[in-house]
Amino acid sequence: MLRLEHQVVQRQEQRLILTQQQILGLNLLQMNNLELEEYLAAEVEQNPLLELVPTDDGLPPVTAHAEQDANDASFAEEVEANILTRNGESADLNRTRERELPDEFMDSDGAGDDRYREGRDLSINPDLFGAWEYRMDSVTGEESLQAHLFGQLRATVDDPEDLLAGEAVILALDNDGYFRGNLQELAAEVSADAERLERMLSVIKTFDPSGVGAADLRECLLLQIDAEFPGDKELRLLVSAHLEDLGNRRIPLIARALRISERKAEVLAERVSMLEPRPGRRFSTGPSLAVTPEVIIQEVPEERRVEGAPRFEAVPASDRQFHVRWDDEYVRYLDKSADREVRSFLEEKRRSAEALLKNLTRREQTLIKAAEVIAETQEEFLEKGEMFLKPLRLKDIAERVGAHESTMSRAVSGKFIQTPQGVIEMKRFFSTGLATADGEGQSARSVQAQIRQMIEGEDKRKPLSDQTIADRLRKQGLEIARRTVAKYREEMDIRTSGRRRHFGH
Repeated sequence: MLRLEHQVVQRQEQRLILTQQQILGLNLLQMNNLELEEYLAAEVEQNPLLELVPTDDGLPPVTAHAEQDANDASFAEEVEANILTRNGESADLNRTRERELPDEFMDSDGAGDDRYREGRDLSINPDLFGAWEYRMDSVTGEESLQAHLFGQLRATVDDPEDLLAGEAVILALDNDGYFRGNLQELAAEVSADAERLERMLSVIKTFDPSGVGAADLRECLLLQIDAEFPGDKELRLLVSAHLEDLGNRRIPLIARALRISERKAEVLAERVSMLEPRPGRRFSTGPSLAVTPEVIIQEVPEERRVEGAPRFEAVPASDRQFHVRWDDEYVRYLDKSADREVRSFLEEKRRSAEALLKNLTRREQTLIKAAEVIAETQEEFLEKGEMFLKPLRLKDIAERVGAHESTMSRAVSGKFIQTPQGVIEMKRFFSTGLATADGEGQSARSVQAQIRQMIEGEDKRKPLSDQTIADRLRKQGLEIARRTVAKYREEMDIRTSGRRRHFGH
C-alpha cells in the first residue's frame, strides 16, 4: 500500500557555492571598459570609503595586496595628455572628491576639514563630470538619414503643409532609405492628404542620396541611373527588365536579350555594380560607441630584448578616465567613530571596498596573462598578418593562464587588443585548426585569408571553383574538403565562381 508522509532527513553532500566575492569577480571580468566605468561610478556613490580619481591625479591607486599594480596612473599617460590639452585646466582635474562627513568625524576641537564645511553643493563631483565630458566629446556621431533629408526638405519646400507632409514621409523611411509603407495608411495616421504625401514623396526621391524613397530595389537603381547615367537606355532596360538575370550573372542571356555583345553586357553590369542598393546605410542609425583596447601587444624594445625570449609583450592599455582608491578622509576617521551603528556600517563598506579592489586587480592581471599567451603564440601573425594566424582554443589559453575555460570566456568577451595588425577583438584569436601535412595546425581564419587571396588573384573570366581551391590548398599540405572551402567562402560573403565570372575581353 502506497503511503505519503513528510520526513526530516539529514544527508551529506558536496556542492559548489560561489561566494559574493567570486560572483563580483566574474561580473567585473566580463565587463568592457565603458561598462566598468559605469559600474565603478555607481559603487563609489554608495560606498563612502572609496573615491574615483582622474588618471592624472598623481597618487598610485590601491593594489589591495595584489601581485601587480595594474591600475598605475603611468599606464594612462596618453589619456592624461589628451585631457589636459583639451581642458587646459590641470588644476581642476587634481581636485579630490568632496563629501559631507557626519558630525562624529569632526576633529576634537569641532573644526573639521575645510572642504567639508564650506557649504558647497556636493551633488556634483567636478572630476567625475569633467572626465565624463571628455569621454562623451570623444565619441563621434554621424548625421542620420532623416536629419540629412530634413535639411534638403526645408531648403526646397516653403508651404507649411507640404513641409509637414514631407517630414511625415521622411520619418516613414526605413534604415535603407526605402519607403515600403502605404500612403493611404500614412495619410490616415498623420491626418494628411494622400495626394500631398504622394507629391512630397516624389520630391524626396530627387534628394541626395540618389535612390532614397524608392519602394523596391528596381526603383532604387532606376532613380540612381536617372541621376548618374541620364540617357543610358540600355542600362535602364537592363535594370527594369533583366534584374533577376543580372543578379544571377547570366551575362550571355542578357546579351542576347538586349542584342549586344557579352563585353557590352559586362560593361553595363559593372555600371550597375557601382550603384548603391541601400542608399540609407551610409548614415548613422544610432549613437556611435567608442572601441577602446584593454591591452596593448607591442614589440619588445631593442634594449630590453633577450635572446630566446618572446619578441612581443603585453602591457595594460586601460583607457578608463578614473581609478578607484580609498578615500583617506573616511578611512582616517573610521577608527575615531564612537557610534557603534556608524562603525558597523563603515566596517561593512570596508570589506566591500577590499573585495572590489582585489577583483579589479585580478581582472587586469587575467587580461594581461591572456594577452601574453596570445603574444607568444601568434608571433608570426603579429609580424606578417592574418594568413599566419595559428589555431588557438580557449581551453589552451585557460590552462596556460591557470583559469577555468568559462572564466576565460568571460574575460575575452567584448574585449579588444591593440596589436601591430590593428585593434582586434580578443575572441578573433580563438578559432579551430585544420590539419596540415607536417602535423601542425592551421587556423581557420588563416585558411580563409588564403582562400580570399586566391580568389582576388584569379582570372575573372575563368574563376576558381571551390574544388579547384581545395585541390590547391591540399597541394600546399592542407587537408581540406570542397564543402569546407564553400563554407569559408560563404562566411566571407564571397559569391560562387559562376557569379564571379566576367565576360568579354
